[in-house]
Amino acid sequence: MRLACYGLLLGALAFSTAACFGDELADECVSHDSTYCHEGVTYWSNSCGDLEEIAETCQHGCSADHSACLEAPLFCQIVSPAAGLVHDTIRVDIVFTGPITHLWLLDQTGTLGETSVTSGSTTATMNIDTTDLLDGSITLEALVEAEDGRQAQSDPIQLQVDNTAPVASFGSEWARLEVLSGTATISLSIQESNLESLRITSAGQELLETSEALDEFAWDTAGAPDGIHSLKMELTDRVGHSIEVDGPTVVVVNQGQEAAVTYSPGAELTIPENWQNVEHHVRTSTASQPGIKRIISWITWDAAEEWNIEYAVGQGLCPHRGIRYQAIESTSGEILIDLARADLDPGIVTSLPEADQNSYVFPHNNDPRTFGAFFGHVAVVDPAEHVNQSLPIEVHYVFLYAN
Repeated sequence: MRLACYGLLLGALAFSTAACFGDELADECVSHDSTYCHEGVTYWSNSCGDLEEIAETCQHGCSADHSACLEAPLFCQIVSPAAGLVHDTIRVDIVFTGPITHLWLLDQTGTLGETSVTSGSTTATMNIDTTDLLDGSITLEALVEAEDGRQAQSDPIQLQVDNTAPVASFGSEWARLEVLSGTATISLSIQESNLESLRITSAGQELLETSEALDEFAWDTAGAPDGIHSLKMELTDRVGHSIEVDGPTVVVVNQGQEAAVTYSPGAELTIPENWQNVEHHVRTSTASQPGIKRIISWITWDAAEEWNIEYAVGQGLCPHRGIRYQAIESTSGEILIDLARADLDPGIVTSLPEADQNSYVFPHNNDPRTFGAFFGHVAVVDPAEHVNQSLPIEVHYVFLYAN
């Protein structure tokens, strides 16, 4: 009879048991012996299994065993940073609900940081040094724990760590002082997954601007002035890291030519034992052309040999039987002379034929002894230090013509 009535009480949520058992049994039951939760309300129950008054109205429903109200659910969420690029030290803001006592910040490799939570707090902030992480994608999650041991985990956010500047280089297709014309192509090597901009310049002039990590640069040199160009590559990633990479120095020639060179006696300096009494210089020459406004000439040798070389250019046969325009001395392994007619020293201009003194192009005739040829004169500054030694050399001429 008690069990049947108890079932009825559960269905009707009645509080009185007198009708089933009578007053004579009431004193045998211990009041408030346990609780029973039903449809969001928890009731006291005596030791006889009879429901008594309401103990608690549940805000979150009944527990699975109907013994009590459900505890407030745990919740946590990372509110910043948003998914995307991060670098250096980042601030991570987390919000949560529930009686949280501890918080962990995790990525796919483990724990990035942890902190205790003050009772009643609903937010926390942690600073993470991303320089301790490898560049690339990380999955960031927060894990909270309540005082009763329950845990909750946030939804993951995807971050891209980038603490490294771009890495880039030019290819080796163009040698130093390579002569280029028309469209010339050089390979590029760029290591950067978050590229913001790529610029290639020469003397401040922009040759290319893009946001793509190109693997080659096709340069239409017709849009560049003839002459010497030192290329530079500037890269910036979306974080703000920037680098500059020096590229090859080349010679653009669209209104001119690279001239053939003859050597006398040969493409090698040799210092004999009797160097004081014999000729040991090398003279190079190339035929002059009408309308030359600028000459670019260079000589190279092995700098490791430690020879001090003087290189002079002019017109005629040599400096002693012609006009020397410019001379440079160096031990570096290269001498480069870039000389426009308009830049000739005034003292040299007075030695030109009167008809050519106000011209913007170099004099020209058909006589190689005067203005029918350009010379490049190569001399050793300290021949006594190189007796019985030889040094191979290489000389180049480029003529740029007036339009």
